[in-house]
Amino acid sequence: CGSMSVNGAPTSRGARLPDPWTTKVAPTPPSLAPYFKFVQTNVLEHTSARVPLLPRDYAAFVAFMAQHGLSRATVAAIAAQLAHERVTGRGRWRRATLLDRLQLDVFQSYFERERPAFSTFFSNSTAHFQHLYWRNMEPELFASRPSESQQRDYEGAILYGYKAMDRMLARILDFAGRDTVIVLATALSQVPCVAYEAIGGKSYYRPRDFTAFARAFALPAHSKIEPVMAHEFSIELASAREAAQAHERLAAVRILGRAGMHVERRGNTVFTGCRIWEVVADDAVVGMGLGATARFYDLFYKVDGIKSGMHDPEGVLWIRRTNPEHAIYPEAVPLTALAPTLLDMFGIRPPPSMTSPAIPGYSNLVA
Repeated sequence: CGSMSVNGAPTSRGARLPDPWTTKVAPTPPSLAPYFKFVQTNVLEHTSARVPLLPRDYAAFVAFMAQHGLSRATVAAIAAQLAHERVTGRGRWRRATLLDRLQLDVFQSYFERERPAFSTFFSNSTAHFQHLYWRNMEPELFASRPSESQQRDYEGAILYGYKAMDRMLARILDFAGRDTVIVLATALSQVPCVAYEAIGGKSYYRPRDFTAFARAFALPAHSKIEPVMAHEFSIELASAREAAQAHERLAAVRILGRAGMHVERRGNTVFTGCRIWEVVADDAVVGMGLGATARFYDLFYKVDGIKSGMHDPEGVLWIRRTNPEHAIYPEAVPLTALAPTLLDMFGIRPPPSMTSPAIPGYSNLVA
């Protein structure tokens, strides 16, 4: 349920809900599609002024949730959030935790109906808050300090996210029961991002309109553009030759006297994004090749916020076994050891591609 970078293996048994950033793997069963479209669009377009969903998309989402575990507590939380925004004009950032609540409703619905042998649930809201609001949690670590207004809005954002995730974990412990092994794995964690303080912090810029962007750089008319992360997007072309042409044109873009776009090609797909991190002046221009130029802010807009947190390899691993024994393991565990450990719990031999050994002491816990 939402785990990152799932593949599209057609032989998988059970339900599969890809993460919102996965654009080439469809949810299974197809009945998940209205929910997935709604969540994916809200996540990928969260920096846009308007989320491109039609009334029928909202209707399909509501109908899906009504049949897949929508709880009264989630409805009450949504109503309270919208009322808070209307009264105060602030706090829209909290909506990320509402998506978590909705997703947990769906997860619980499937879990209780199917009782799967193995299931996953992924949440990214607190990581999102860490990326944007670490500067507000510990302003003394940063040269570029937030304003008083920003502090009022975001000082407690990361703590708010952790509390919301604690409540989700408590709920999972409750409906999963004592006969279920539960693994909490953060994989990556985060630390303060102070590497860009000399330029006022790391800012992001994103195309205002993908269709206009493709036209401005003379990309093929049938190019399919999809957002990936905050400022990155992919361009799918009809052939590797067209992808090479698009790569060449975007690699030639100049902004502030240097290469303005990160460009990477894989087959007939080009991954790209603006690679300018400092604040761009209102009169800045984009060099588009062959002497053509355009105003920077006619093509791009600045994503709200400044990057304040960055990924770190040290995270958290907690395994709740079915027996009441408790132990603390102070040594670090390689992330690559987690997959073979999970297989080992089921008495399944890891494939040769998994080179790390399983964590000792966890064999056949649920066999």
